[in-house]
Amino acid sequence: MNLNSDVLPVLRHYLGQLDQLLRIDGVGEALDTRLSKDALSAGEHLRTAQGFALRTLLPPLGQKVPSLGTENCDLAGLRQRSKEVAHILHHLEHEDLTAVQPVQHKAGFAELTQSSSDYVMMFGLPNFMFHFATAHACLRSTGLDIGKAHFDGLHDYPAGFSWVPKTV
Repeated sequence: MNLNSDVLPVLRHYLGQLDQLLRIDGVGEALDTRLSKDALSAGEHLRTAQGFALRTLLPPLGQKVPSLGTENCDLAGLRQRSKEVAHILHHLEHEDLTAVQPVQHKAGFAELTQSSSDYVMMFGLPNFMFHFATAHACLRSTGLDIGKAHFDGLHDYPAGFSWVPKTV
């Protein structure tokens, strides 16, 4: 599996979408929102997604995931982490990222060993997407005017569009 062509572009795209979410008015006030009382907050999900970008790419290459400068889940902390992750990904872009070694890791309390391909495709990317999508759902639940286009950067809907029929 070549991470340069198969995975890096996907992570860079969705990290760009995450960065755009962090620029929306009102997002900073909504980062403490949770889908349930025992779940991570939107900010914690965004922080975890940022970490999974690195956690997806580096272990299959035999590289350790570095600690980032901040663990803060406030707007300033998340923006700083985005810059750090982008910087690391920029440098990886120019390396040969052919993942071949198995990865030993933890998934919750489970200890796993996976091929690099299984690790990336069945653990890393799905976890990145889970945390990003859950953060998006938390933020949307606060009434922020965000939708699918903010998540994937591909969809387009007219202003005021809703899937819920209007009642008279």
